[in-house]
Amino acid sequence: MRHVVEEHMRQASTNTRARDSVRACQRADFLPRTVWQPSGPFFRRLDRDGPAHRTWLRIANSASALVTEFDDEPAVERDGPGRIPTVCVPPATVMMSIAEQLVAIPGLGRVLQVGAASGYPAAFLGHALRGRSAVTCAEPRSDLARRAAERLDEHGTGEGDVRLEHADFLGGEPCGERPWDAIVAGLALTGHMPGPLIRCARPGAVLLVPYASDYAPDLQVLVRFVVGLDRDRAEGRIVEHLPRHAFAQDTHRLLPLPAPGPLPRDADRVTDTGLLPGGFLARTTGFPSAQFVIGLRVPHCRMTESWDRDHRLIRWTDLTPGATEPSFTELKLAHGARRGLVYEVGPRRLWEEITRAHQWWLNLGKPPPSRFVITAYAQGEIRYALDTPMTAAAPGPPP
Repeated sequence: MRHVVEEHMRQASTNTRARDSVRACQRADFLPRTVWQPSGPFFRRLDRDGPAHRTWLRIANSASALVTEFDDEPAVERDGPGRIPTVCVPPATVMMSIAEQLVAIPGLGRVLQVGAASGYPAAFLGHALRGRSAVTCAEPRSDLARRAAERLDEHGTGEGDVRLEHADFLGGEPCGERPWDAIVAGLALTGHMPGPLIRCARPGAVLLVPYASDYAPDLQVLVRFVVGLDRDRAEGRIVEHLPRHAFAQDTHRLLPLPAPGPLPRDADRVTDTGLLPGGFLARTTGFPSAQFVIGLRVPHCRMTESWDRDHRLIRWTDLTPGATEPSFTELKLAHGARRGLVYEVGPRRLWEEITRAHQWWLNLGKPPPSRFVITAYAQGEIRYALDTPMTAAAPGPPP
C-alpha cells in the first residue's frame, strides 16, 4: 500500500493539510469486501477475501473511483453489476481537490457534505479541515448513515470534527439553524440544481458540485459555484474533470432509460453518415470534451454503446418528459470504420441535433469544459455560456 500512498502524494499540491489527509485517511479502511471498478463501459468485480486480496488492496487505494452498490443493492448481493451505480466512493485525488478548494476559502466555518457514501469523504474532509471548520455529513438513507457512522467510529478522523446525521436536506428537511458556509454535494447532479443546495447556503458561500448531463451521466466534472446575494442563484466554473463514476448519480432526478426500440429493423429513416470527423465518437483515455459539450447542447438525450462481433452500436434515446412517442437513433459502425449507417425512429431527429452541436463546438475552436460558465437557479434550472463575447448564453435543459 505504501507505493500507492506515495503516488497520491506526488499528485498532491503543496497544500500540507490535503497531503497529510492522504496518509491519515486510507480509502481501503472505508470499503466493503466487494467493490466494482469502472473499466471503460464495464465494471470489474474485486473481492477482498480470496486470492485477489493484493489486487483489491492496490485498487482500493488507487486513483480509480469504486462502486459499492448498484440500483440501491450492495454489489456483493448480485453476480453482476446493475444498471445504475448508486453508491460510489471517490479516490483520494478527488478528495484532495475538494479539500484544497475548501481550505482556500477565507474564514471558512460550517461545512455540509451531502451524501455519506462509505464515510470516506467525510473522514477525509474532517481531517483536512481539522482545527478550523466543522463538517456535518447528511445522509438520507438510514442504512448508509449507520454503516458510515460505524466506519467513522472505527477508523476515526484524527483531530477532525465530523458529525453524521440521518437527514434528507435535498428532499426538503430543515438544513440547520443557520446557512452553511460551504456545501459539498456527494451526488453527481444531472441537468438540474436542487434548490436546497442554494437556499441552505449563505450569500457568497461555495458549493462544490459534481455535475454531469443526461447524455453521458458518467462523464463528471467538479463545479465550484458561488451563491448570489439573494440566494436565488449560484454561478460556477468547472475546476476539474472527475474519474468516471467518481460520484453516484442522483437517481431521484436522473431521467430513466426506456426499453430499447426495435432498431434497425423498423427504422423509418436510414442515412449514411459520410466520413465522421476524427474524435467525434472516439473512446479516449483523456476527458472526452466533445461528448461533454454535446451533452450540454442536446438536453433530454442519453447515449449508450454496445458491441457485437463485427460492429460498434451507438444508440441515442430521447428522454423528453411527457413525450407521446418514443424516439431512438442508432449508429452502426464496423469496427475501425469512420462511416456507417444511421437508423432513426420517432419524431425527434437526434442525429441532426448531435451533429449540429458537435459542429458548433468545432466552429468555436473546440473550447474545453473549463471555458463554460454555469449558472444554477434555486428553482432547478441550469444555464451555461462560454466566457467569450463571441457567443450569447445558450439555454440548458428547462427547469
